Amino acid sequence: MPQLAPLGWFFILFLFFGVLVFLMVGFWWINRKAVSFKGVGISGVSGPVWKW
Repeated sequence: MPQLAPLGWFFILFLFFGVLVFLMVGFWWINRKAVSFKGVGISGVSGPVWKW
């Protein structure tokens, strides 16, 4: 049983970070789609933010 605990924690952390990265990529993909659809409106707002 003690040998299964580190593997269990590693699996939980791996699954957590996998879901987190998946959500971040999905959020980025939705923002990219929104920028491509709406065009100048969002790019005009995000332009000065990226310059900082």
